[in-house]
Amino acid sequence: MESLEEYRSLLHSRNKASFWKKIMYSCPSQPSEKKIIAAVFLCLCIGVTFIALKKSFLDKYSTYDTFNRDEEELWNCNSTEDRKLFLELWEKGNILISKHRDYTYKEKDKEIEPMVECELILEYVKRSVKKCVSIDVLPDKCKKIIWEPVYCSSRSRYRNINGSCNNLYHHDWGMTDAAFLRWLTPDYTDDVSMPRQSVYGGSLPRVRELSNKLFSLKTLPNSNVTMMFTHFGLFIDHDMVKAGQTDGNMTSCCEDDPKVRHPLCLKVEISKSDPLYGPLNITCKGLLRSPPVVGKCPGRREQHNHMTSFIDASDLYGPTEVESARLRRHKRGHLRSSKVNATPLLPQLENSGSACYTQYANNSCFASGDSRVNLIMPLMALHTLWLREHNRLADVLHSINPMWDDEQLFQESRRILIAELQLITYREFLPLIFGDELMKQYGLHIDETRRYDGYDEMINPGIHNSFAAAAFRFGHALVRNSVELRDENYKLIDNILLRETYLNPNVLYDRGFDYVIRGMVGQKAQQVHRYTTEEIRGRLMQRFNQNHGYDLTAISVLRGRDHGIPSYLKWREFCKLPVAKSWKELKQYMKKDYVKTFSDIYDSVEDIDLIPGGLGEKHVEGALLGPTYICLLGKQFSALRKGDRFWFENQNQPGSFNRGFQMLISSSNCILYAQKYPDTTSCTIGVA
Repeated sequence: MESLEEYRSLLHSRNKASFWKKIMYSCPSQPSEKKIIAAVFLCLCIGVTFIALKKSFLDKYSTYDTFNRDEEELWNCNSTEDRKLFLELWEKGNILISKHRDYTYKEKDKEIEPMVECELILEYVKRSVKKCVSIDVLPDKCKKIIWEPVYCSSRSRYRNINGSCNNLYHHDWGMTDAAFLRWLTPDYTDDVSMPRQSVYGGSLPRVRELSNKLFSLKTLPNSNVTMMFTHFGLFIDHDMVKAGQTDGNMTSCCEDDPKVRHPLCLKVEISKSDPLYGPLNITCKGLLRSPPVVGKCPGRREQHNHMTSFIDASDLYGPTEVESARLRRHKRGHLRSSKVNATPLLPQLENSGSACYTQYANNSCFASGDSRVNLIMPLMALHTLWLREHNRLADVLHSINPMWDDEQLFQESRRILIAELQLITYREFLPLIFGDELMKQYGLHIDETRRYDGYDEMINPGIHNSFAAAAFRFGHALVRNSVELRDENYKLIDNILLRETYLNPNVLYDRGFDYVIRGMVGQKAQQVHRYTTEEIRGRLMQRFNQNHGYDLTAISVLRGRDHGIPSYLKWREFCKLPVAKSWKELKQYMKKDYVKTFSDIYDSVEDIDLIPGGLGEKHVEGALLGPTYICLLGKQFSALRKGDRFWFENQNQPGSFNRGFQMLISSSNCILYAQKYPDTTSCTIGVA
């Protein structure tokens, strides 16, 4: 953005003309009496029509703001007997969860405790009466959670930090802590919360066994995308998705006695013959379930999203006002940062304790808008990159507008950075997944030669559960077993096992940020396949003094069951794709050896989980994935663009960029990194 000075006017200009002003300008200055009468009559007709349309719109869509009614029968408790029974069941449910109240929630998630408790009790009631429970009969404390009023200003130039009020009719669409959306009814064995079983009534395959047989590491040809593509995808995922977390006692998850086992526990059962865990005498790993929230059918489990659903860098800025304020410097619009050898890095995390491993006392974990920033070293580097970009934008804007205060500098810098992030995602990242034809088919293609105003207030931009818990996890298959470091000439200087980078920022402190970025750009990813490296399939989160970690593949499949994600074939039906009725028919869109392995593990073709099924498909020509995953990702990313009122291309919104500034962002963004970091970037983030 070297030429921002000459675009000073673009930062200030606004199209103030409204529809009514245009009507006024088109009217004669001295209208005749007949024209006045005609105009008044026309206005009355328009007014009546507008009121009727608005009422029709609200009648059709406003219920979704608080509660999207399911087709299942609601228990309204209209009779005295029903009301008495409801109160008795509610009290029993309250007593049951009170035993676990002390250790169910992480300290930082205390604000969601009432929401979770209401839904846990509702689950008990629904399980007892076999019906959804009407919200009308809930205690006031639960209604307040669901219907808490929010005032939305249609004139706001900036998007709210927590994503609220993006849609003026539905303030909670896409906001922090909203429930994940559903395309299909969740599949629970008891129609309440228990993970699904085989269609024959038995248990589904153990997820660790499934992981070993379906995803064990094999050498695969390199794909045509780099690890920059992979880790940028992780950054975007963390911007949009974070399932709620519980704390609890992990060791109790492996207890056989249900009275001892935590109510939000699931078990990853492990065979004694397991190649990694068997010799270590580990027969179980615990997994805490995502806490429930009130959803479409009160009493049927839904999960909530801790991030805003929008592509708005909430993993950089934080998903709440409190977290955002903590990350800001509150001076000249800057985000907080730390410096090591005069190099800006992320701010250090206070009181990190055992949250990550560092060799030296001064090398603390990092703080950012998402607590997962320290998960893996390349992710730390990308957070650092975007933090530097925000502060660079703030400096440029301050030089142009020295009278702007901290708040305006921060919001304008954030607004431009989000536009850059959205542009990179849709112009450079998504085309590598979909290919040109599918980008156009799903309305994802950005045509910089044409004006775009595709905002649709009837489209909910919320994240769908199947996208979060399955489809967008395809990136796990791309991960290599090591992280490369490269010098100024892109020469490989080190290869670090992935397990050595978990919760470990030492390399960023010792080697520096540039080596990591260059390594991502220069390292090819694996092909999208149903195989994953052992570094995440048994070594995930392994500490330096440990000999094992977690199996991310097993966890992902079990998380899908936890979230009630229907089986793979139901998603093919949803996407209007051919649905196999036998193992033989499945060979039409999967390799024969895949089908053989599936048939050895699952009792029925109808039992296949979405993750292995989606990854096992033959890829669509010109795309990175098979047709089912393409369908789910296409629908989600289409909604994220069309349902975002503040989308950077949109026109006629208070926060819209004018056409000149849009073109400036588009033309400069491809060389955004190269301007600031000439040794570490290329115009295309993903192509090898």
